[in-house]
Amino acid sequence: MAKEEQSRSSREQRWSLQGMTALVTGGTKGIGYAIVEELAGFGATVYTCSRNQAELSERLKEWEDKGFKVKGSACDLSSRQQREELIKTVSAAFDGKLNILVNNAAMSLLKRASDHSGEDYRRIMETNLESPYHICQLAYPLLKASRLGNIVFISSVAGRIALPAISAYAASKAAINQLTKNLACEWAKDNIRTNTVAPFGVRTNILKPEDIDPSIVEMYMPLMARTPIARIAEPEEVSSLVAFLCLPAASYITGQFPGQSRRYPVVEYDNTYLTVNDNLVKELAYMKEVFPECDIARLVYRHLTPNGNISWVSCFQHLLHDYVTARNNNFGPNIIPTL
Repeated sequence: MAKEEQSRSSREQRWSLQGMTALVTGGTKGIGYAIVEELAGFGATVYTCSRNQAELSERLKEWEDKGFKVKGSACDLSSRQQREELIKTVSAAFDGKLNILVNNAAMSLLKRASDHSGEDYRRIMETNLESPYHICQLAYPLLKASRLGNIVFISSVAGRIALPAISAYAASKAAINQLTKNLACEWAKDNIRTNTVAPFGVRTNILKPEDIDPSIVEMYMPLMARTPIARIAEPEEVSSLVAFLCLPAASYITGQFPGQSRRYPVVEYDNTYLTVNDNLVKELAYMKEVFPECDIARLVYRHLTPNGNISWVSCFQHLLHDYVTARNNNFGPNIIPTL
């Protein structure tokens, strides 16, 4: 009986954040809001920040009414000085120790690469890369002092695969993915784990309607349809994974950046975006090289199976037919391909 009680107690401790402290940047809306609630719900004392003081005050009152232990202050994370002040305030609030740092605050921009201005690029990199990197540096002594530190970045599937009209944002998130691995290796000796959550589309207001080009949005529709869970994620479906990575139960997980509802990388053929399984990319490129006249995009769309593989027998039959047809149209009826 005593062993059963001890086992139950150990399990409860591994699946609890009771007594831990957390800093969540950009925690008043979207994914950040859901993360604050998730961590507080597991027992953590959370500190968050927002540029909007009125919105922050409203959220703090809301969390107080729910019984959550959440503090916060206004902070413009694009300002190096304000980032330094934020960490000083957090250090004072948590007696110089911090268990969890969630770098959530970010900005996005759907715009073709040829249309990005220098200012667009600067703002994205400053917000999405320079700011979280600097905050990690500032928070390092606090995380180390806690003897049980966790960093979680919010990245994106755009940092791993090519998506339409989002090049600067994608570059910033790819950098975050690499930073995750570097910090995981460099700070493991200090008992600091570093991971990243990289979802696909999430229902947030990170993009303003007036900044969205409908023609670009349409390019995402077939991609969304080809994801295993063919819909946009809710913020709470992201925050649950963040919370798990912060739990003692995840104590052997570091340097990882799991994607959510993502299986297929994206390849562009003739301005048509296709989603295909990783191990097919080289084969598709080879097919395009050997059979340049055939419509690879149409062929792949026709023969993609639900799990992202291609029915190669059927695909090859149609490929051969398309190839022969194309050659006959150009060079006459007596051309048979040598394969």
